[in-house]
Amino acid sequence: MRLISLVPAATDWLIALEAVPNLVGCSSDHTQPEVSSLPIVAPHAEQLLAHQPDLVIAPYDITGVPVLVFAPKTMKQVLDYVLKLGKVSGKLPQALQCVAKSEEHLRHTQLQRGINPKRPHHAPSVALVSSFTPLTYETGWIHDLIEHAGGIPFIQTYGNPLLPDVFLIPINESENTGFVSYSEWLSGQSDLVQQTPPKVFYVSDPLYYQPGPQLYHAIQDLMTKLSLLIIS
Repeated sequence: MRLISLVPAATDWLIALEAVPNLVGCSSDHTQPEVSSLPIVAPHAEQLLAHQPDLVIAPYDITGVPVLVFAPKTMKQVLDYVLKLGKVSGKLPQALQCVAKSEEHLRHTQLQRGINPKRPHHAPSVALVSSFTPLTYETGWIHDLIEHAGGIPFIQTYGNPLLPDVFLIPINESENTGFVSYSEWLSGQSDLVQQTPPKVFYVSDPLYYQPGPQLYHAIQDLMTKLSLLIIS
């Protein structure tokens, strides 16, 4: 089946399933070396159809084009999409094996680290920051990621001045990854109540912001980060 991917995370899964030969094009935001030789295709029906795809993987429907919408809201939906990708690419056995292996490795890691799926009361609340102007947090499947890592997803509500125990903030430079105080930012926020500043972890953009195979690495990475915290 001839596929075009407009979703980098979906392409990451296709790479993991060894289904790259099915791809006949991808969008300009792809940086994976495995697809660097493929034509860059804009998300417009005319351009897409010119490559004669059997299916386009996109984050939304495109009129006049056969589309598999890849827009998971939970980790379960991520895995459901992996199976769909396996089916349309002729790699369903590999997809089943990939999902089973990833889930088993996650359970083993949780057991090793003593993570209680019932979330003990002392677990830290965690938010992945999407913007500070205004302050907003990522939602959807990222909440499942936080729970699997042993944290409690912080739910942002309108008018609530409280902050989570932990801020996850994206960076691009790995040398800046670490554990720091963010009190300077808080001191300039007159609309926030005075409270203990959130602990801050800088995290890799592609690791935490794309629901591809790397999300399991993100869970393990967050497990390690949260293990450094002592929440009273």
